[in-house]
Amino acid sequence: MVKIFVPKPAKGSFNPDRPASDLLKSQLKHLAAVEQKLPHRLRTGHNVEHFKTEGEASAYIAQVTARLHLRGAIKVPRPAPGSFHPHRPMSDLLRSQVEHFRTVEMTLPPRQRTNIDVAAIATEHEAAAYVAQVTQRLHGEASALPAQSTTTQPARSRVQAPQPSAESSAPEIGGKKAAKRATPRKPRKKKE
Repeated sequence: MVKIFVPKPAKGSFNPDRPASDLLKSQLKHLAAVEQKLPHRLRTGHNVEHFKTEGEASAYIAQVTARLHLRGAIKVPRPAPGSFHPHRPMSDLLRSQVEHFRTVEMTLPPRQRTNIDVAAIATEHEAAAYVAQVTQRLHGEASALPAQSTTTQPARSRVQAPQPSAESSAPEIGGKKAAKRATPRKPRKKKE
């Protein structure tokens, strides 16, 4: 997902005691309409018509925004060391996941599909390679991958390990890979 840079407001642009502008009042009405779609237990019960200052509006916006984004980040634990064995036959769960990925892959345009026969995938390594290829195509990284051949080779020989992405080929610094900047730099101020 692309991160959007939002510049910080200039100092002094927020005055909690200043009367709320018409634009801010309009935004409060829109946020109140969104709040009404929340379950009753999550609603604030505030009437936005009674807010007079920027401070009151800011407190309300913060409160409703927090209730709209309750979940936060989903933490996925790392697998235990040694849990992946490339030559181990696929489990029923992994086969089900591969079939799900195949169903999703079929929604892609024909030129973006892998053309891999999932019935021929037999090991965890082959399944991991297939899932990685489909995931790259779903995230729009397919242009970085070489085109799959559509020859009549057996399907198993066409399953390849995932191609390294630009991030995975970054040089290592102190045992960790150097990550490319995910967010753009702040724009420079123009000289007058």
